[in-house]
Amino acid sequence: MPDVVFLDIRMPGKSGLEMAVVIGDGAHVVFVTACDEHAIAAFRNGAADYLLKPVEVLRLQETVQRLQRRIAQRPTGAPKDLTAMVKFTAGTEQTEATSEVDSRVGRQCDAADSHR
Repeated sequence: MPDVVFLDIRMPGKSGLEMAVVIGDGAHVVFVTACDEHAIAAFRNGAADYLLKPVEVLRLQETVQRLQRRIAQRPTGAPKDLTAMVKFTAGTEQTEATSEVDSRVGRQCDAADSHR
């Protein structure tokens, strides 16, 4: 999947809002549309930005800079132990990493607590 997807609200087949739901967190979604009435719904579906047509060059540059910062800050992948924990909770796998997961009820659990 690409890092960034540009969508219009009105597209053949699925709408841009429907596609944003399908894409989820798989890519940064930017809407480029003439439909200003869908902005709130777009952001509720995780839009990184919402550009109105005709797009101004400075506004597009702001969006590109914002996307570059987001992409640079995004982790390259989930830590190995987190991936194992997700698989364990889904019932698909149990590993050493999941046997070391410590949880507390009623107070914060930090790294020092989990290695006692």
